Amino acid sequence: MRRLFRGVYAPADLTLTLGVRADAALRALPACAAISGELGVALWGLPRPLRRTGQVTPDPLLADPVTCSLPAAEARRDNRDALDIAEVQLPPEHVTVHLGRRLVTPARLFLDLAEVWCLEDLVALGDAALRRGVATSDELAEMVRWGSGRPGVVLARRALPMLDAGAESAMESRLRLIIVQAGLPRPEANAAVYDEHGGFLARPDLRLLRYKIAIEYDGAEHAGPRRRSADESRRYLLRQHGWVVLAFTSEEVLHQPWLVACRVREELLRRGWTLANSNDG
Repeated sequence: MRRLFRGVYAPADLTLTLGVRADAALRALPACAAISGELGVALWGLPRPLRRTGQVTPDPLLADPVTCSLPAAEARRDNRDALDIAEVQLPPEHVTVHLGRRLVTPARLFLDLAEVWCLEDLVALGDAALRRGVATSDELAEMVRWGSGRPGVVLARRALPMLDAGAESAMESRLRLIIVQAGLPRPEANAAVYDEHGGFLARPDLRLLRYKIAIEYDGAEHAGPRRRSADESRRYLLRQHGWVVLAFTSEEVLHQPWLVACRVREELLRRGWTLANSNDG
């Protein structure tokens, strides 16, 4: 047998997964505990900070302390080994059962992680929660109101109007945020583009309809010949109908955001954008 937490053991040959660690942590704590923090994000299937994922193996969450939220009055200090217990206000409505485990809700994760995450990671989390339907805009706004005065609530409040349920990946969220933070018109996420007769042309990652600018993120999955051919065909159709297509890589989005903003700004200026209509995409 292998000891996972104080009083909790598993067969030595059991594959250690995030779910196994979460289940073991919950067994070591009172029934009112709930998984929170980055492990909670992972168990909801929501995006985590890029610095913690990528090509890192094994997953750092398999070794990190498991973060659990627990009403302060119920905290048991004899079970703190390998557990990061957050003794907090934890109303029942901030906890739910997901795939058989007690987790804090995605809305509560959004509020809690605003204390330690950057704006980009928080917006990506909020976008994904909205897109997957595990949180609504009203639930997120109500959680931020509930958390007034808490550490991180200012960042959470700032992130709220930046969220977009149309974003389909964390990198798309980051790309949109670069454009918005540069003071440029806010693009629409994954909105369809049609020709003058109503025929479907494409659904770019981001579009600025008024200026006929399509903005796309080319991740590693775009490198294959079949995907690359499909991208070129779609972009050819857009160009034939007066659109310009700007495509950005992970290197540009993560390490050269100024270049992304400059390219978008230059194209906007060429197409008649001015500061007077800066919010009109």
